[in-house]
Amino acid sequence: MNWINLKQAECPKCNSKLSHGLLDDHYGCSNSACDFSISDTRFDEIVKDLMRPRSKRRKEETNFADLNNLGHKVRSEDYSDVVV
Repeated sequence: MNWINLKQAECPKCNSKLSHGLLDDHYGCSNSACDFSISDTRFDEIVKDLMRPRSKRRKEETNFADLNNLGHKVRSEDYSDVVV
């Protein structure tokens, strides 16, 4: 399923338009062959999550590795015993 389609009110299964039910609080796919439906509250949760910017923080391990190697040249990774 392509959940990003919900941003444009399209079905994540078949890419058809979603229509809102008049009597209930659900969105349903306009394609009669598709059985996808989602409640208003769940729709809002997913769309809000998709709109939220992702964290740009780096992992602590990456930061520590960068600090440990600060000011040092990259070490050679050739550990062969053959002298040419």
